[in-house]
Amino acid sequence: MKIINKSNSKKIKKNFIDNKLLLLFLNKKIKIDDVKMKSRSTKIMKFLNNNRFNIYNGYTYKSLDINSKTIGLKFGELFPTRKMPKHKN
Repeated sequence: MKIINKSNSKKIKKNFIDNKLLLLFLNKKIKIDDVKMKSRSTKIMKFLNNNRFNIYNGYTYKSLDINSKTIGLKFGELFPTRKMPKHKN
């Protein structure tokens, strides 16, 4: 009798949202203008549309306006963390 290993099946990845970010948007008493966040693995969801975030790339905070084109991406995909090398001629 042959045992079939089911670990080769496709795994569905769940959407990750930082708890602090979720609590800010669930609490509607607070007006949110600029949110500083370091969680680059948070996925951009529809309820974050038309907001401004400051994302930390390891060196500085970069400003990001959320629109319909960025929904579905992660915050870390939009800003690189490494400096590009400058080649001398």
